[in-house]
Amino acid sequence: MSEQSTPEPEQSAPEGESPEGAQAQSFWRKVPLWGWIVAGVVVVGGAVTGILAGTGAFTPAPLPTPPAETVTAAPPTPTAAPVEREGEPTAFSAALPDTVLDLALADFSPGSVFDEDLPLESYTLVYSDGGTRSVTVYAAQFADAEKAQAAIPTIMDDGVETGEVTAGGTVVGEWAFADLHPATNAPAILWRNTTAVFLVSGEESLVRDVFTAFPL
Repeated sequence: MSEQSTPEPEQSAPEGESPEGAQAQSFWRKVPLWGWIVAGVVVVGGAVTGILAGTGAFTPAPLPTPPAETVTAAPPTPTAAPVEREGEPTAFSAALPDTVLDLALADFSPGSVFDEDLPLESYTLVYSDGGTRSVTVYAAQFADAEKAQAAIPTIMDDGVETGEVTAGGTVVGEWAFADLHPATNAPAILWRNTTAVFLVSGEESLVRDVFTAFPL
C-alpha cells in the first residue's frame, strides 16, 4: 500500500477579518523596504514639483525687450544748386551759408537794410527751393557788439515776440519776430549774434524754420 501525503490544511483568516484583508496584509508584508523608500521619494518629488509649478518656477524667464530703435529723418536737402558768388569773400561773407534746409542761394548781392547804420560789411541773400518758396536774408557785420545792438530797430518794443540768442549755452544776442516788419512789409525775424545782425523775411512758417536752422 503506497504512502500518500496529507495536504496541510489551509490557514483560515483570523476571527473578524475577511480573507481579502488577510491577502492585502500578506501583500504589503512582501514589499521590500527599498520599495517603500522609492515610493516615498516619488510622492515627495511630485508634491515639490506641484508647489514649484504653482509659483511659476518652471515658467521661462521673459526675453529682454530690445531697445526701441530711434529713426532720425534726414534733413531736407535742396533740389536747386546755389548760385556762384562774385567778388573776393571775407570771413563774414564766407560764413553765410549756400543752403538752408531745402533752400539754395538764389541771389547774393552787397548791401542791405542795415547800411544806414554803417556796418563794416553787409549783404542781401535770397534763398529759394527753385519754385515758389523763398526767403530774403539781410546780413551785416559791425565793429563791436554795441554798434550791432544799436542797429536793431524799435521792433524790440513790448508786444513783439522776443527771446535770447545763445551759442554753446551762452547768451550772445537777442531776437524778435514782427508780423509786419517796417523794412520789408512782410513777416520777419530780426536777431543779433554778438557783432552780426540778421533779418529774415518771407512767409511766416518758412521764416521761423530758416531762423532756427541758420548757422549764424
